[in-house]
Amino acid sequence: MKSMIKKCIFTIIIFLIILLCCKKTLNNNDVPLIKETDLEAKEIKKTKGIGVVNVDRLRFRSDNDLHSKTLRYLDKGIVVTILNKDYKRVRIGEMEDYWYQIEYDGITGWVFGYFLDIYSSYENAKIGAKKYIQLKTIDKKDNIIYYEDAINKNLFFLSNGKILQVIDGRKGIAKILKTQPGLIVVNYFFTKISSSIYYIAKSSSNLNGNGNLYFYDLNKKKNELILKDVYAADINEKNDIALVLSIQKSLKDNYWVIKSFDIKSKSNIKKITKIKQNRDSENLEDDIFSTTLQRELGSFVDLKMDKKANFIYFKPPEENQTYLISISNGDFIQVDIEQSPVYNIDSSQFITINSEQDIDGTGKYSIILKDKFSGMEKEIIRSQLYPISFSISPKKNFLAISMIDVNVQKDKYYPSSVYVLSLSTYSLIAISTEGESYQPKWSSTLLK
Repeated sequence: MKSMIKKCIFTIIIFLIILLCCKKTLNNNDVPLIKETDLEAKEIKKTKGIGVVNVDRLRFRSDNDLHSKTLRYLDKGIVVTILNKDYKRVRIGEMEDYWYQIEYDGITGWVFGYFLDIYSSYENAKIGAKKYIQLKTIDKKDNIIYYEDAINKNLFFLSNGKILQVIDGRKGIAKILKTQPGLIVVNYFFTKISSSIYYIAKSSSNLNGNGNLYFYDLNKKKNELILKDVYAADINEKNDIALVLSIQKSLKDNYWVIKSFDIKSKSNIKKITKIKQNRDSENLEDDIFSTTLQRELGSFVDLKMDKKANFIYFKPPEENQTYLISISNGDFIQVDIEQSPVYNIDSSQFITINSEQDIDGTGKYSIILKDKFSGMEKEIIRSQLYPISFSISPKKNFLAISMIDVNVQKDKYYPSSVYVLSLSTYSLIAISTEGESYQPKWSSTLLK
């Protein structure tokens, strides 16, 4: 009995030593990321169209059943005609999709839809089929390494009010930036200045008020105070102009004040306009989705410049319309601007979100990639997590996604996680899923 106790104690001591040694391998500012996920890349299918087989030796069956006769095998890249779709979505192992009735080489039969890409025309399907011929020459292991290396040091996100930089995607390690102590970062911006970040930080007791705008040098790990009393900001990298928005209070009224300054010299501050706040504003602080969206976007307001830095679009939370403001003289008008329900990736592709309910009433959300010209659709993710924001990498080959769980409430927010999607292979990697990660962004200067 005593020998058993000694063995147990010895085992525990060895375990603690190993644990301590593992912790020492991380720097003081490095934190391990939680990357548990069951999300997978999936396809969304149309009832009719042209299909491209996306797997080798796909069974072409006589009926929509796993036990039905195999008519022949179809190779990856083969183009087929879709005749019909079964009404019921079924699950086979870890895969979930519909059975599709197709025609190929004069034969009619059925294939499981998980293994088909769907296009609206034969010409577009032929173009899409070419990628499978190209992918055969790519080593999967090398592709994964490239995927993770592209993320390393280039992807940032917020967690508990701190900026984290992913430094090793494979090991799941991020570095906490030494931003202004005692303050919560609510938003951050990258510029053309090498290895630098602008960020807005506020006290925990005044998240809905003004904060300060800081400049952070990634190499020197130093903070520089740029402006005080900043509620929100927007950076125009091309024209080296920064907009800052402040709340100005008086005895009777509150005002929105917009200023600009040169981000190269960090000077030449110019007041653009001053707009009176509407007192009859809706209280959004009690709505959990609104507070989660505020955390994700950095504030309740929408503030941005046009690409040429001639006009400002400013929508405060208390107004139904958007202010269109001239940067040159501060004149403004109110206009109706429809918010697009899509996220544009480039001139041809965009992301949209679909929502539906399962038979048991569980809500499911789908991220769908669409092509404006070919009509191709891909359901990238289907899960109970709602994709609340997207961020495209500078080379437009990766998409960082922030997703929230609307079935769980944590403090004043829905728990949020960060994922990255490859737009070339449609593979998905979990970056941080502990429920406190949000606002992912890409550095435009560090990405190779």
